[in-house]
Amino acid sequence: MGDPIARALVVVVVGVSALVIGVLWRRGRAWIRHRRPLPGLEDGVYLFTSGTCGSCSAVRARLHSAGVTHTEITFELDPERFDTLGISKVPAIARVTGTDSWLAFGDPGAGAIHRWLGP
Repeated sequence: MGDPIARALVVVVVGVSALVIGVLWRRGRAWIRHRRPLPGLEDGVYLFTSGTCGSCSAVRARLHSAGVTHTEITFELDPERFDTLGISKVPAIARVTGTDSWLAFGDPGAGAIHRWLGP
């Protein structure tokens, strides 16, 4: 039924490939923009946070250091807006410009902030 070493090698290659694909998939999905209407938001950048969010302060600091003017909306102060916009995770960043708007969840990192939100 074949060489046991060859079978073991195939199992290892398949396992490592699955692991690499999983890591890349997760990394690519950690910060993904979703185009969708965001009713009630005027043109601008919005940071959605909560008091229990561990990474919200880092995202806030990155926005400030990149010079991105934004409005912060906190769950504890405005839970209805979170429900209306379908925001279930924080941090979330929204950008509204004219007829185009998008919403992204997670920590974008400095590079993404400069590419997508920079002045």
